[in-house]
Amino acid sequence: MADNPLIGQKLGQYQIVSLIGRGGMASVFRAQQLNIERDVAIKVIRGDLVGQQNFIERFEREAKLIAPLRHPHILKLFDYGQQGDMVYLVMEYMTGGTLADLIQRGSVPLSLIQRMINQLCSALEYAHERNIVHRDLKPQNVLLDEQQNATLSDFGIARMLADNLRLTQTGTTMGTPFYMAPEQWQEGRVDQRVDIYALGVILYEMLTGDPPFMGETTHGVMYKHLMELPPPIESRNNKLPPSINAVIQQALAKDPALRYEHVAYLAEDFNKALSGMAELGTTYSLPSSRPIKRGEDPAPLTNAQPVVPNPTMGSRATRSVPPQQERSAGDSGSIPLAALYQNQNEQGETRTSARSRRNSQMSRSTLLVGGIGALALIVLLALIFASGGRVEQPSQTPGAGGEGTEIAATGTPTVTGTAVALITDPKVPAGLGIERLDSRSVVQVGVPAGCFTMGSDSAVDSSANASEQPDHEVCLVSSYWLDRTEVTNAAYKAFMDSGGYTNRELWSEAGWAWLQKSGVTGPEDRSGLTAPDQPRLGVNWYEAEAYARWRGARLPTEAEWEYAARGPMGYIYAWGNAYQNGQAHINEITRGGKSPTSSAPVGSFLLKDKSWVGALDLTGNVCEWTADWYDPEYYAKSERDNPLGPETGDRKTIRGGSWVSSPTTSRAAFRAGHAPDTRPLNCGFRVVSESAQPVVNNAPLKFTLLHTNDTQSNHMPQNDGTGGDARMATVINRVRGEVQNSLLVDVGGRLSGTLFHRVFAGQNNVQIMTALGYQAMGIGNREFDNGDALLAQFIDSVKFPLISANIDASKSQVLAGKITPYLIIRVGGQPVGITGVTIADTPRLSSPSANVAFDSNYANQINRQVIAMRALGVNKIIVLANIGYEQSVNLAAELSGVAVIVAGRDNILLSNIDPNAVGKYPNQVLDKDGKPILVVIAGGTDARYIGRLNMEFAADGSLLKWDGDTILLDQSIPADKDIESLINGMNEQVELERNRIIRDNNNAEITVESEIPLVDCRTNECVIGNLVADAMRDRAGTQIALMNAGGVRAGFGAGKLLRGTILEILPFSNRLSRFQISGEALWSALENGVSRVGADSGTGRFPQISGIRFTYDPTKEAGSRIVSIDVLGADGMSYTPLDRAATYTIATNDFLRRGGDGYDAFAKAQEVEELDLFLDEVLTQYLQKIGKVNPQLEGRIVVENPPAP
Repeated sequence: MADNPLIGQKLGQYQIVSLIGRGGMASVFRAQQLNIERDVAIKVIRGDLVGQQNFIERFEREAKLIAPLRHPHILKLFDYGQQGDMVYLVMEYMTGGTLADLIQRGSVPLSLIQRMINQLCSALEYAHERNIVHRDLKPQNVLLDEQQNATLSDFGIARMLADNLRLTQTGTTMGTPFYMAPEQWQEGRVDQRVDIYALGVILYEMLTGDPPFMGETTHGVMYKHLMELPPPIESRNNKLPPSINAVIQQALAKDPALRYEHVAYLAEDFNKALSGMAELGTTYSLPSSRPIKRGEDPAPLTNAQPVVPNPTMGSRATRSVPPQQERSAGDSGSIPLAALYQNQNEQGETRTSARSRRNSQMSRSTLLVGGIGALALIVLLALIFASGGRVEQPSQTPGAGGEGTEIAATGTPTVTGTAVALITDPKVPAGLGIERLDSRSVVQVGVPAGCFTMGSDSAVDSSANASEQPDHEVCLVSSYWLDRTEVTNAAYKAFMDSGGYTNRELWSEAGWAWLQKSGVTGPEDRSGLTAPDQPRLGVNWYEAEAYARWRGARLPTEAEWEYAARGPMGYIYAWGNAYQNGQAHINEITRGGKSPTSSAPVGSFLLKDKSWVGALDLTGNVCEWTADWYDPEYYAKSERDNPLGPETGDRKTIRGGSWVSSPTTSRAAFRAGHAPDTRPLNCGFRVVSESAQPVVNNAPLKFTLLHTNDTQSNHMPQNDGTGGDARMATVINRVRGEVQNSLLVDVGGRLSGTLFHRVFAGQNNVQIMTALGYQAMGIGNREFDNGDALLAQFIDSVKFPLISANIDASKSQVLAGKITPYLIIRVGGQPVGITGVTIADTPRLSSPSANVAFDSNYANQINRQVIAMRALGVNKIIVLANIGYEQSVNLAAELSGVAVIVAGRDNILLSNIDPNAVGKYPNQVLDKDGKPILVVIAGGTDARYIGRLNMEFAADGSLLKWDGDTILLDQSIPADKDIESLINGMNEQVELERNRIIRDNNNAEITVESEIPLVDCRTNECVIGNLVADAMRDRAGTQIALMNAGGVRAGFGAGKLLRGTILEILPFSNRLSRFQISGEALWSALENGVSRVGADSGTGRFPQISGIRFTYDPTKEAGSRIVSIDVLGADGMSYTPLDRAATYTIATNDFLRRGGDGYDAFAKAQEVEELDLFLDEVLTQYLQKIGKVNPQLEGRIVVENPPAP
């Protein structure tokens, strides 16, 4: 060390005295600051790093970030500088060595361990609160003073160096392998929990003398971090209590979601674990022998060579294959599967810790491993697939191979076999459900040609990994048959019995070479998993390929597998976008669910883990080999039509989850890879046969469409005795008994309305619609009355999809990926397509977030979905249009290929027998091609009707016959007892709430002396509007209040004031908002409020006011109708004219504040405060305050030239 040329030299005002230590990226020297004669430590960064692009700028930025840190256990940064090609940091000089030195000496008292852990936790908590993560925590970075107090060094420098090395790919492993969290190995997102993981490793090492995971090579250590649980600490130090092991196990959880979120929690639990030990001063002897010397990293993977086996085979391609590298004789690539903690699923489930913990803001990090291409690393990175982490495998370049060898593809498999009828519960959407027996008597499902979006968009699916991006359109131009389940032990035994392991013709060149070298004669059997109906495990890619050839088939491409799993709808899972416990055979430990220990018989989740084409177990049970080479960056260059994956590679792609996978790693878009000669314990496969003709062969079809719309939670009969869901159930059951094929849909408009909705927040509709067996639902503006979150909760709760083609919810945190643009459902053995649209005015009419967009070009969006469905062979298509009846009729003329439009968002009746109906049922109109489209609607908001449309289709999808009518749910129809009992049970709670008497602040009952009806609120001042506006102004403490008339829905009945009355007056769950606005903007807002007077619609925006009065003339042109506005003075009696230049405080509801009902001026307001008070609560509190219900007309609104009555 004395020979270092810097010793004796000066860097600025610092004289280099001696070399303290040297690392891979920097050397540390002891120096003296000459002007004040103090010892300092100087870290000099490696010269080749300094010369790289933007390094100096990043260096200075990082130094400036770290320099202000002031904590007694964080090493002080005094200075930084540059001299020539050297960049250096000047730091506090510590004299007590490092924690690594202390551990190396072999004994550390528990009392000292406790003190140091608390000191380190305090330092990390201080840094984490400032969004600074260390990322390279290890004993060498813990410096000690003479009293053995711990101080953390190198904050921020690890990130700076990692960023620079990421740009240059210098071949260095970032981070120290013994202490790196799984997400760092996996190139995942990191936050403060990587420091907590490292601290857990350090604590383990302080207590036992060694880190929990040791190995001679980097990949050996990596494997253990990713795949193995830490050995119980008492197994290495039997004097320690199990309570300490529990702390360490939580700190070292593979899944960050299961780890301590804050170091303070770790310190707290560790101190509690020690509190029962009397002898904290005891010194324990630590093991002296180590497989790796302290301070050394495991051997890097720089010398290993890649294994590049044979390519995708089959009729689709001929590929060039680099020769396979040598492996040890007899090595079949068997990989033991360790017990795993699984990753938290994308819904953000509750963690096991009892503490309520805030979500952390995550930052991005990248792992670089030198010499990547080594076999062991390939295998282990592939195994990340099962590790429960969010995987974004590093981009690798395979090592050089020799001359390629051409492997000819086999001929196109002949499609033979017997079709199998699929019988399913009519309440469960079955997908296409087209099946056959192939020539080996294996059931396969038909997958039609079509296009879909492959991969993930992180803006839609927060669990998306880099390897799943970018999402991109893929088209499979030919239909194909896919095994309905994974290949079973029974099916594989037939292959073995026929001489599969001795028939050279079935094996590719690389596969045969592996077989001869390994000497295996069959798969690797797993104990207890040999039953005939268990999936075949213990086979590698070569074995799966040989079996597929024996079947006259091949392995599916990635695109074929993913398309069969998610379909053109782009589902996150095989069945939809939400995961519920019990849906698939996966590990649900992070959700409080099951934690399976092995695979299940294939098809065990028949009605749950089932895709749109009827394929089973694509989400769970076992992961599956596919034909493609694995390349995490392939999606950026993928072909659009029939992509075959990269030309070469060193890993084959694995798709689907297994019994050890979390909901996150079981998503249909999740990708990972295994070396083709490995036999992963949790992976199997299924095969594909090609089809010379379309899988969907349309035939004539008769079925009955049952439809409802805009029921707004009216579950009980109306006052005249008609309506009610119990009667509706009777009609639905009768029709299902009368006809062979039926389909039940709702157009939307349910998540609002009555007290049922207010009390049960949508779960009333979940239970009732599930019991009635609805199969699809459109979306109306009412679905957004409570914002995005309640709609998202509803979608997650129901067992049918919600459909809208013109909603873009990709930027909504809670709705992204949950709304389906179209659905294909099997009716009478035939595929029927359903798409839909939602009124584009929804942001004005309701309360979606600003992150949800609505396209007003309904025809364009519907026609796009029709084209997509017809490309799949679907030619019988229904549209659910919650845009209004007349708009639906007009829309028909712009469509092509649609049979029926089911309209909504109107209380309009079509009927062949009711003289008050606006037209006959169905209304036949013509589409853009001159073909008939049937437009139907079923009444509306009072839920008195259900529509019944009987249709007969030709094989080409054209309508041959139709009839039907709306059915009045009158008293001649008996109530279904089960549904009636369900509703009555809910109604008990509703009535308790409805009949709760409102008392004033003196606890006296409030009484309404006489009925106060809701009259004329949409064109003039009304007493209910005055009362509501007064309550808003009083509660918000503003000068002015404004309420839209459409938000006030009922009046007061005479008698005791009940909670139900308040909720009927204000049913929409709007909240109170307060803001500032100019007089000019207020004038503009009132112009908007009166602009629709005299029009057929939009009058719900009419303003009911408090604190002002105004005059308007409805005969003038909209936008120029306000004549005058006066503002109430502070005395509460006098008025003065509005000053357009002045600023006023105003209260309104959150719907109007966001610009709803055309109040754009409110959306631009200043000093906005959302008071988080429901308007019904505001009105209730106001009435309790004043103790009476006696609103009056006060001349607040004057109408000049009013229209004749």
